[in-house]
Amino acid sequence: MKKILIALLFVLPFGLFARENKIIKIGYINVQNVLKSYSEGKKVVDYLKNLKDSYEKKKEELENDIKRLEKELETRAKDLNENQVRDYLTQIESKRRELEAYVKNANQDIDKKEKEMLTPVYQKILQTIKEEAPKMRFNFIIDSKYVLVADPDLDITDAIIRILEKK
Repeated sequence: MKKILIALLFVLPFGLFARENKIIKIGYINVQNVLKSYSEGKKVVDYLKNLKDSYEKKKEELENDIKRLEKELETRAKDLNENQVRDYLTQIESKRRELEAYVKNANQDIDKKEKEMLTPVYQKILQTIKEEAPKMRFNFIIDSKYVLVADPDLDITDAIIRILEKK
């Protein structure tokens, strides 16, 4: 009797789901590849990279100014009086504050530009996925960064890029 009860408990759940003949198909997409390959996304990514590079160049110039002043102070310290040393230290501290403010403002500007420019592109990508996934008979699409192992046939990245380029 126990064996029959255990067998029924094991088989019963499968019988309940047997009535439902819906097949679930899950696909995946590499959104970052879409962004980098899609012409509109590529323009935004390139613009943001150039913006970051220009900020980085200016930051390096400010850091080099600080290093130059520190080296000058180090080499000339023996020949300078107390007021001159204090002036160097004041200049160095001023440059450090300038650098800190510059980095903070640059990061805020980059974050603002990324949000401002990437949001419409991501929305267009997402809308295309929402429209095209059902046509491809997918019930779910997940980002490939969350996929450990999958059949390459379930990857819709290239298909979405082609569709976006046609729009």
